[in-house]
Amino acid sequence: MEVIYRNITNTYFDYRREIKKKKNRFKLRAYEKLDEDEDTGKENLLNENEDLEMQEQSMLPPYWIEKIEECSEDINNMKTKLIQLQKLQKNKLLNALNNDETLTENITQLSSNITFLIKNCEQKIQSISSKDYDKDKNNIIEKLKNNAKSSLLSQLQSLSQTFHKNQKSYIKEFKKMSNAYDDLQQYQNFNDQNELLYQQEEQQHSSVNINKRNSDLKKIADTVVDLHTIFKELSVMLVDQGSLLDQIDYNMEASLDKSEKGINKLKIIEKRENDKIAKKCVSYLTTLIFVLLFLIIIKHLY
Repeated sequence: MEVIYRNITNTYFDYRREIKKKKNRFKLRAYEKLDEDEDTGKENLLNENEDLEMQEQSMLPPYWIEKIEECSEDINNMKTKLIQLQKLQKNKLLNALNNDETLTENITQLSSNITFLIKNCEQKIQSISSKDYDKDKNNIIEKLKNNAKSSLLSQLQSLSQTFHKNQKSYIKEFKKMSNAYDDLQQYQNFNDQNELLYQQEEQQHSSVNINKRNSDLKKIADTVVDLHTIFKELSVMLVDQGSLLDQIDYNMEASLDKSEKGINKLKIIEKRENDKIAKKCVSYLTTLIFVLLFLIIIKHLY
């Protein structure tokens, strides 16, 4: 007896994201900026010019952090679905001659869901790189975005490669078993006329099964083609990330060299200034000695 179950993991993630967005939305700045030195009974509701409902919600996280969390959830969801897909494909290969339409539909649906998650996660990763020119003057946030983006891209590429290999191996094994079954049907010999009629019926049934298998293989091949395009886009994004990181490293090394040169110049200038002060002191002392000698000579003369 088969156990009927329903996967509500995606629904759980959706509800959790909605709760995160609604959390702390009424902790507005007008209540946070109350002066502690004022009397306890006073409120600044009437001191603000604009309505509290229209003020900025300072407790909410930035947009790109939410996107990173969503991408992490999608990646974990993809890992779970990949494990489920491998189990279903293994069952299908063990029972390749059994025409189980439910199992085939589940494999096709799960493959489509994984492909959709990969594309959706890629779009979310691309949306992380939006710049905040007003708030990020030292490019610190942009560096954090780039690091998070490169990490998510590497994880997504690894999952995509695993999915691509599993699909290719599944298609290869399925074709091999289907060809073996077709060869077995082809070389069966029947002597009686009743058996010949039975053979014709079996051939019609096998042709229907072959068409069904071909349609299933075509759907899986379409997912493999989509994955190939995704690989190209991911490779371009990784190359861009690598060039950007190389540029950041070059700028850091250049700034370090400039700072070292500046320190050396400051040391040279400081040394010169100290030498000038010593020369001035020596000249003042020699002048003072000559003046005192002159005064002593005048004193003895008169």
